Amino acid sequence: MFRYKWLVLLLTILFAATVSAEIYMFKDQHGNTVFTDDITRVPRNQQPGVQKYEAYQTEPEKSVSDVEKEKSDGLPKDEFPAETQAAGSEEEDIIKRFDRTKLELDREYQELDKEKKRLDRLKTNLKGKDAVAEYNKSVSTLNDKIDAYERKKEAFNAEVNQYNAKIKADIKKILESRQPKK
Repeated sequence: MFRYKWLVLLLTILFAATVSAEIYMFKDQHGNTVFTDDITRVPRNQQPGVQKYEAYQTEPEKSVSDVEKEKSDGLPKDEFPAETQAAGSEEEDIIKRFDRTKLELDREYQELDKEKKRLDRLKTNLKGKDAVAEYNKSVSTLNDKIDAYERKKEAFNAEVNQYNAKIKADIKKILESRQPKK
């Protein structure tokens, strides 16, 4: 029962809706770098070679206690044997580590989003080649940070998927052991 609850909790947390959008980068008639999420704003002659970037936004996540309150699995409390419930401490530690990592990733995402918005505001007031060069350097730095964030996020998701597969296999074994032998 304990593992089943954690599996449901983990799946709920990890499959929170993520929204992504394509961001296009091109040069306008004055040579300024322009970012837009509308491909129709990119001049037709530049559309074939336009640079695309992915932007992500996640829904605010629920706390563990909120998910526990909301879920109703309908299974008897002692559905799983005591030996699987005893592994709970280790499982709880893993879940807490996943929660901490997810929180750190969410904070990092918010910081990246703030920086992107700051650069978007700054973009409209650029005067001169030096300002544009400094802006482009800032954008490049932000893109590097976004790439690093994406790698961390992918590694985290891979670890969680591996853990989920282990839990699913454990649950399957328990359920199969309870099936009457023919």
